Amino acid sequence: MSSQDSDKDVPCIECQYELPPPDERWYSVVVGRSPGVVQGQDHAERNWRGVSGGAAFYCPDRPSAEQHFVSALHRGEAVHVIPEVRIRLGSQDRATLPGFRVHDPYSPENATWVVVSVGREPGIYLIDSSYSGYGLTLTSNVNGVSGGHVIKFKSRSAAVEEFERMLSVSLIVRVVTEVRAVLMSDGVE
Repeated sequence: MSSQDSDKDVPCIECQYELPPPDERWYSVVVGRSPGVVQGQDHAERNWRGVSGGAAFYCPDRPSAEQHFVSALHRGEAVHVIPEVRIRLGSQDRATLPGFRVHDPYSPENATWVVVSVGREPGIYLIDSSYSGYGLTLTSNVNGVSGGHVIKFKSRSAAVEEFERMLSVSLIVRVVTEVRAVLMSDGVE
């Protein structure tokens, strides 16, 4: 959908016929928050705009939109996308976060500690060569997260102090990354 087709008396670029008013148009939303057939340009745009790879196709009528969507389903092109969600954490969340749970490491005091302030699992992490898997966890925690943020410290107490300061002013953010599910022609995701 282009900005050009939002005007009432603008002809279709491909067929040169006058388009109906925006609220009477039919769309096949192939990649969006709720893929399917929708009427109204605003409804279609709210469904796909802001979605990575979002796609909607104008169709001249409902049967054409339904046919287009069913065809996309059969080709495996229809995708339900749940966009990324960001949750600001507060002091009440402290006990559930890495670095504050019972089984998490609390020593050595003087070592490389990192604060993940924006990531899939924010918290305080010990970077220690004896636990080689930890680095992979840290990397996967922030890779692909827009604004993912890691800060290094030389002591656990400095990391805790900064983390708690950030937590108190809601700068700690858990990011649940986008989920994509290809829809099947029988309606099963």
